[in-house]
Formats: sequence, C-alpha cells, structure tokens
Amino acid sequence: RLQKQGLSAKRPAHGPLLTREHRVVRLRFAREHQNWGIEEWGRILFTDESRFCLRSPDSRQRVWRMPGERFA
Repeated sequence: RLQKQGLSAKRPAHGPLLTREHRVVRLRFAREHQNWGIEEWGRILFTDESRFCLRSPDSRQRVWRMPGERFA
C-alpha cells in the first residue's frame, strides 16, 4: 500500500553529530536534575524524544519516504 502512494523504504538519514557546546549543555542539565524524583519528572513533557541503541546498530531499520525526502 505504501508503495502505491509513492513511498519507498530507505535507510534512516543520520543527523549532525553533537557539538562540544551541545555536550556541555546536556551534561549541565543532567547534573542539575540528577536528584529529581518521579514526581518532578512526572510534570515534564519531552517533545523531541529520540530512540537510540546502546549495544548494537539497527542495521535493518527502514523509514518510508516520498521521493526526494531525507528528514521528515
């Protein structure tokens, strides 16, 4: 069905790597919030969540895209 709509399965595009500034900001955030409990985290809504693997790459992962699309 997806192919009939013009979509094709492709490997996911990789975004830019983290800069030094990104790493500094993330580490600062982690340290400032390391003692938060369930109640505090329960009030937070993360809108830019990403999935990543720690042990092995997702070599078979595919995303469906229209021709010419890279990030969607």
